[in-house]
Amino acid sequence: MEEKVCVFDIDGVLNYYPQTWVNFVNETLGTKFRTLDGVKHNVTYAHYKKLKEQYRVSGVKAELKPRNNAIYLLNWLKKSGYTIVLISARPVQKYPCLYEQTVKWLDSRGIPHDNLIFSDTKQFEVIKYYPFMEFMVEDNRLIANIMSKLGYKVFLMNNEYNKGAIGENVRRVNNLLEVKKYASA
Repeated sequence: MEEKVCVFDIDGVLNYYPQTWVNFVNETLGTKFRTLDGVKHNVTYAHYKKLKEQYRVSGVKAELKPRNNAIYLLNWLKKSGYTIVLISARPVQKYPCLYEQTVKWLDSRGIPHDNLIFSDTKQFEVIKYYPFMEFMVEDNRLIANIMSKLGYKVFLMNNEYNKGAIGENVRRVNNLLEVKKYASA
């Protein structure tokens, strides 16, 4: 029997990025930005990069709230016989603490997974090891479209920053329960 594999991005899919980042910026600067674009358009690039570094080393990623129904869906997939692969572009080579924060977050929240892949090119890294994955859940439209062109089914979390055209194998979803509905169809 062939292994059933599903792949989930972490930030923006299993948690509430970019809102977690926007909240960190607001708490740090005493501002009231509501969106990622609001931050990007009102904070200089140099300051943005410095804030992002503070965010990455702060430990906040170990305490994030999981997205509604994330744990439920992953448990359902596990019980349904899926191998669950989590992927992230978090720069763990530059910030080793991000690896520790991620593992702590997954373990403390009871988020089931069978493998964890970190890479700037996570979409290519995952197909190197799991070329027959059934589907991927992603929040980045460009990555979703690349995977679609390669013939993979992708569920794209509908977010403020990923508007635009999507590939034929990409389906926008507004919540993780929609992934369950379409994955089991």
